[in-house]
Amino acid sequence: MADVENLTRWVNRTVASGSQRVVVCVDDPDHASRVHVGFGLGDRSLALTAVARHPLPAVRVAPDGQLLRPNELGLILDGHDSPLGRLAAAIKVLALPADDKPWPNRYCIGLVTEWLRGLASRISFAEAETLGQEMADRLRADDVSATDGIEDEAAWTLATHVVDRIGLR
Repeated sequence: MADVENLTRWVNRTVASGSQRVVVCVDDPDHASRVHVGFGLGDRSLALTAVARHPLPAVRVAPDGQLLRPNELGLILDGHDSPLGRLAAAIKVLALPADDKPWPNRYCIGLVTEWLRGLASRISFAEAETLGQEMADRLRADDVSATDGIEDEAAWTLATHVVDRIGLR
């Protein structure tokens, strides 16, 4: 990968050399604002976690692929359209039971924190980090992770609170 003037270049071996299936998806064929490139993807799609009445697009995966929690969260937070729907879906993923290691939870909260900063550029990193920590604390306080997660309405309510706090509504 290189920039237009070929001043900076990034090279990374992703798959073995030879013939590879490359899938390119765009949000609008004539005026694409989002382009996704996938290697080794099949025709199988998986639905992203979402809340009722606010679906998110399905994603293509490898024939034997699955979406791990951080990967799904990254895909949910891949855009800024429908911020309430995306944040509520992210909260549902954060509320899913997780393993006992603390780093995946910190990493996932960090993804949401960075996404919030992109959504409302006027908030500082510290403010976004505080909001992320408040979400994590609220999920822990409600003990939703010990069960099957969080209901759509509760995720929507928490997302609305966060979006209101950053001044987007």
